[in-house]
Amino acid sequence: MRIESLLPHDVVERILERLAVNSLPRFKAVSKQWKSTIESQFFQGKHLTHRQQSGDPVVLMVTVYNDDSSHVGSLLLGSRRTRNPTTLII
Repeated sequence: MRIESLLPHDVVERILERLAVNSLPRFKAVSKQWKSTIESQFFQGKHLTHRQQSGDPVVLMVTVYNDDSSHVGSLLLGSRRTRNPTTLII
């Protein structure tokens, strides 16, 4: 079964947009259509825009309440590149 029959191409494009740049060359081998898409200037522009808008940091926001119902907010910032995230308690 061909990959094109499993997923609509617009869905494939949206998935590819979210991949890291260094992983894209592997996916060019999946099909001629994927290779053509990844090499197109239009896709490369969309990929760049998505990467700039989403940014690299992984952000996790947590709301915590103490036993006396007082609010404690915490923000955990990390990156895909680091193992030790930074924690800020507000």
